[in-house]
Amino acid sequence: MTFRSWVLGPILVAAGLLSSNGPYRSTSGPLTYSFQNDFLMWFVQGQDTLGEPISTVSSETHGFAEAQPGLALAVTISGDGFSSETNYRIDESGRVWAVDGVPVEDVPSARVDVLPRIPLEASAMTTDARWTDSVVSAHSQDFGETFYQAVRNYRVSGERDFAGRTVVLAVAEGEMRLRQGGWEDETNRVAWWQEVSGIVVDSLWFDVASGILVGNATHMILSGTGGIQMPGQSIDMPSGLRSSVRRFLTAQ
Repeated sequence: MTFRSWVLGPILVAAGLLSSNGPYRSTSGPLTYSFQNDFLMWFVQGQDTLGEPISTVSSETHGFAEAQPGLALAVTISGDGFSSETNYRIDESGRVWAVDGVPVEDVPSARVDVLPRIPLEASAMTTDARWTDSVVSAHSQDFGETFYQAVRNYRVSGERDFAGRTVVLAVAEGEMRLRQGGWEDETNRVAWWQEVSGIVVDSLWFDVASGILVGNATHMILSGTGGIQMPGQSIDMPSGLRSSVRRFLTAQ
């Protein structure tokens, strides 16, 4: 733990920004998930639609540990030709407050929803229980502004049998706004951007007895504008993003 994290945690607790209400718990061993993202990012230029469907598949391992306050979460991702490891500090609801020892608001493009956020004690996750989750993240980067905003309204629909264990199923509907971008070439003179919004639908399966996420899925249909920016010129065009993300526990 860095000195910065050690100081920040008690401050957030005192301010009421770090919650102890939530169902997530430390685990005795790592949790391994399959992770699949099927998406289409498209741009319309004249009569042509640019973009093609892409599917990525990876393995995601979560390691939880007690860390007062909250929990430490180490996430390792491995896929075709890439791998990464990130250390999060979260509260028991799944809210991220630090990434690799840095406050999350100071980390551009931080994965603020690494876990579905559930601000309920495990015992309160009963049929028809409801909660609203709001996520806001915004940064100014060298290629332009980025932001991620989402509001999801969850409802517990009941218990289900999932791969031999009893889980709670919660479903959500909401809205999302997203602005993303990056450099188009190595000279850092041409940047692409996309700003879209629309409907998002989520489902999560949670093992209340063990305090672990068994699976979750997110489906979004977003539309808006996008384009290319270069010195002295900007090209704007209609744009959109359709994405289906699924993550399910494969080993514990």
